Parts: sequence; structure tokens; C-alpha cells
Amino acid sequence: MAGESNKKETIRPTELEDATATNREIGEFEGLFSASQNERNEGDENLPLQNKPTGDVEKQNEPNSDLVFHFEDLEAPPEEESPDHSSEHALASELREALPYSSEIFSLLNLMLKRSGVAARRFLEIGYGDAILSGLLLKVFPDATGVLLDTDEPSLNAAWHRLGEESQRMAFVAQDISHPEWAEAVKNVAPFDVILTSFVIGRQVDEHKVNIYSDLFEMLAPGGLFFNLDFVSISAPFARKVFESLYIESLAQFRAARTGVLDRDTAEKDFLQRPDKESLLPSQTDVQCDWLREIGFVGVDCFFRGLGIAFFGGAKPRKASSARSEQ
Repeated sequence: MAGESNKKETIRPTELEDATATNREIGEFEGLFSASQNERNEGDENLPLQNKPTGDVEKQNEPNSDLVFHFEDLEAPPEEESPDHSSEHALASELREALPYSSEIFSLLNLMLKRSGVAARRFLEIGYGDAILSGLLLKVFPDATGVLLDTDEPSLNAAWHRLGEESQRMAFVAQDISHPEWAEAVKNVAPFDVILTSFVIGRQVDEHKVNIYSDLFEMLAPGGLFFNLDFVSISAPFARKVFESLYIESLAQFRAARTGVLDRDTAEKDFLQRPDKESLLPSQTDVQCDWLREIGFVGVDCFFRGLGIAFFGGAKPRKASSARSEQ
């Protein structure tokens, strides 16, 4: 692989086919997820870190008001983070931004939200960390407020930096959904019109996956939308190898766009030895869609599948009696 280090080959699969999508609509989200955090936060080096919430989120007329914490009242960040933690977080952030098919998936989500007919006033995002999806929701629904829940505090801090002034429309909650009590932190500001989860449910055992889906269903408003973007299992061994190669190439190209150096060997090493690799417990896409239907979601479907990545979800019936007719 070292001999290929100077080649500028790029893998850009384009399996999304949406004949109704216009270039303008697809382009509206361009750059939101591809620009680097440094580009977004130039001159903001001294913004403060957040603390963990001390209690449940309380219901407010303004969902952002005193929900969890206010950054401006908190102490400045330490001069230097733990090297191990800093490097792990940096790699996790790179892997999110270098996600294969990200342009296709986010453009598809953009179109689906706009054409759903849902006028979201409040949304919940769980798991993506750097608020890429929250940024899209704030753009599509200019009057909405949101809650971002993530177990990783550096990611929440990065999310606050990324969103800039829009962070005033958000509450940030540090919780781990692997613990059953996670829902208590946000249930008091439910219902939500849209819930997005990404790359977090796939780290849970199947029984807890079902419990999480059930909790999210209860938090949705009637007619509300649920979307999950996650790693899923791949049955064919050769397809798993193809997916790994695709992700490694995407990571190498992502770094090359920033540094000007295409280093596939380092990208392969970092990807195969990433700290969170052993925590992945991907399930089959169709099995998870069946769980959603059994819980009560309607219109359940897999909207996009790219080897080991799937984007799927459904809606909560507008009325309990309409669930069958909306299937």
C-alpha cells in the first residue's frame, strides 16, 4: 500500500437515485458536514467546556432555558487535555466526518425532512456528537429547538463550537444510553417531533436495542418521525472486507483534503485499531425494522443501505387506531 501513497484515487460511490431531487436542494447541506471544526471555530479557542447535567431536564416554555446548563457560566477549558483522550476523540471525530456515503445520506435526510409535512418544534438527536445532524435540523426547521444527547463530553463541546450562535437553540445532555436511566434525563421535555439517532444503538445488545426503540417511540409526538443511522451486520465475509476498504480509503482521502498528504497505510492502521471497534454489536437491518413495527412504528423502511451502513426508521401513528392503516 505504501507504493500507492501518491495516487489520487478517490472512491465516491453514488448509489442514491432520487429523480425528484433538485441540485439546489441537495446542495443546501453541502459543506455543513465537510468543513473542518477549525474552519468553523476560528478565533474561538477560549470557549468554555460544559459540565454534566446535575438532574433531569425540566419542562420549559423555551426548551433551551435552563434545561441542562449554560456555557457562559462555566469555567474555561484546561490548557491541555489528556493525550490519550484527545487522540481518541480526534480519531472518532475523523471517522464520523469521513463516513462513506455521508453526502448521499445527509442529502437524502434533508429532502425527507422537507417533504415529510412535519413542522418540527422540538427535536432530539442522540449519538452523533459533533451536532452535524442537529445543524441540519436547525436549518430545515428555523423555529425549532433541540436536545443533543451524547455520552462523550468533548463531542458535546465540539458540537457547541460547531453550531455557533445556533447553540442557543439547543440543550446539551451528557448521558450514556447503555444505562436504562438515560431516558429520565430528557423525558420531561418530550414529546419530540423528530428523533435522530446515529452510531450509538448499534453498540447495545439486542434486548437493550429494543428497549431504546420503545423509549424513543414513547417520546415521539403523534405523527413524529424517527430515523436511525447506524452500522449494521454484513452477512458475506467478502462484503465486510469491501466495506473496510471503502472506509479506510474514505478516511485517507478525508485527511488528504486537510493535509495534502495521502497516507493509506496510517488510515488503515487507525481504522483497524480504533479504540471503539470491540464495542460494535451490529444487528441485521431487517430484524431492527421488524422490531420497530412490533413496537408500533408505521411506515417503517430502510431508506438507504451501503454495505455496513444503514439509514432506517418510521413514524408514530397520528392516532392509536390509525396504526394499521398507516403501515
